[in-house]
Amino acid sequence: MNKQTQSNIVFENIQREKLLHKQFFTQWLGATNYQIKHKKTHDAVITINKRVYKMEEKYRKGVWDDILIEILQNYCPDSVTYELGWFAFVDCELLLYVWCQCNGLNARFSENWEPVRCLLIKPWCDFKDFFARNERLFPIHVSDRGYGHTINRVVPLKVIPRSIITVYDLDCLLSDFAPVMNFTEGQQLTFFG
Repeated sequence: MNKQTQSNIVFENIQREKLLHKQFFTQWLGATNYQIKHKKTHDAVITINKRVYKMEEKYRKGVWDDILIEILQNYCPDSVTYELGWFAFVDCELLLYVWCQCNGLNARFSENWEPVRCLLIKPWCDFKDFFARNERLFPIHVSDRGYGHTINRVVPLKVIPRSIITVYDLDCLLSDFAPVMNFTEGQQLTFFG
């Protein structure tokens, strides 16, 4: 495992702990149980309304108006061989996509980032169908900052069917009013500036 991959694992674990500390899973998703699994097909198991869901979690630095879907990855920089990305292996009901923002201190340290916005995709199978029908329309983004060298499709939030996404603004979660945004068909996504 290279240094960048190790750094990303530390980053995700710290951000997950911050979400637990903010009681995001229990208070805002209504979970009665949350267990980290770290499997290839899903990251966690969460119980909501007495139903158990497998959930994949993705953490990203910066607040963007899109999500990255990893199509191919290469863990070894010396190799030209690529493997399928996480999208091919995920078998879950929920995807939690978390954007994190640096708090103004040194951005190299994972502790200086805070989860500020979450996107919950439910059910995941509906998103997979949507993505399969439209994949060729989404631009490609190549990154060497993730788990090795990755090739991703960039999916703008505004094109994801509103019936399967909910956006949470974590800056407001501890106040009495948290803007939990369930979108309906035809509604514009104005949440991101």
